[in-house]
Amino acid sequence: MTKEQWEAFPEQIKDLYSQPPKIKVTKTLKDNQFLPICGGIKVISTPGHTPGHISLYLEESKILFAGDAMVCSNGILKGPVKQTTHI
Repeated sequence: MTKEQWEAFPEQIKDLYSQPPKIKVTKTLKDNQFLPICGGIKVISTPGHTPGHISLYLEESKILFAGDAMVCSNGILKGPVKQTTHI
């Protein structure tokens, strides 16, 4: 990310990136892991936005929880944009 891109972020976003919230992690999810709840949830690794970023796919209802890293452009689902990507 360039200095100009960083400076274009609102102060709230800068604060979030500079001082992310801290929590104790007791379990981590892995790519292709299956969670037997809500009709079945598939864990999908979507790295790049943040370290360890994942999306969750509810198989029964065909809903994808992608967080804020995925974008839809001209009807095509795409990965995270450069301005909001960690690496």
